[in-house]
Amino acid sequence: MKAIAAFAASGGLERRRRLGPLAIAIAILVVCLPSRINIGLRHVLPLYPFLSIIAGTGLVGLMRSRRLFPMGILAAALLLLWHLAVSVRAHPDYLPYFNELAGEHPERILVDSDLDSGQDLKRLADTLQARRIPSVWLAYAGSATVTQHGLPPVHWLEPHRPVKGWIAASLYSLKLGSLGRPGHDDFAWLEHYEPVARVGHSIRLYYVP
Repeated sequence: MKAIAAFAASGGLERRRRLGPLAIAIAILVVCLPSRINIGLRHVLPLYPFLSIIAGTGLVGLMRSRRLFPMGILAAALLLLWHLAVSVRAHPDYLPYFNELAGEHPERILVDSDLDSGQDLKRLADTLQARRIPSVWLAYAGSATVTQHGLPPVHWLEPHRPVKGWIAASLYSLKLGSLGRPGHDDFAWLEHYEPVARVGHSIRLYYVP
């Protein structure tokens, strides 16, 4: 009886160890969900280490499974290789990385801070220089000083005022409006046009004749 009790106790302890990280991750998420602050995943980043522990536990279980041997080891190896390949492919743009489920248009899922933090301004300058574009209309959502990044003469795009010529717009601006008044369709008219180029992951370049 003592042996059975000890076995049950050890099994219960093992289950608690496995469920602990999951419970903590859920608790963090539940605490954050009522918040009205909606500026990216940064506010729930503490749950990711616990999700990693859960994933690691699952991976070890897959490798040690006698029922799935040797397919479990093969599956674990393929998952690790997939993870490595995705990390290499995302380099150096880890900030706007989304998994494969997001497809080619992650801006349909999340934009602010998770995709567009104004990080591609220097790339925009290089693109405009390579295309010999003399001036550009700009709707930029970021904290960088535009004049210090080597852009040609810039005209700031005003809300709900369509213009012609070369136009560069941040995905934040396209999806959420001006930086000072998010949640508006200030520049949604641009989405009727096909972008000439994608600059990095966060800026679209248009030409309106």
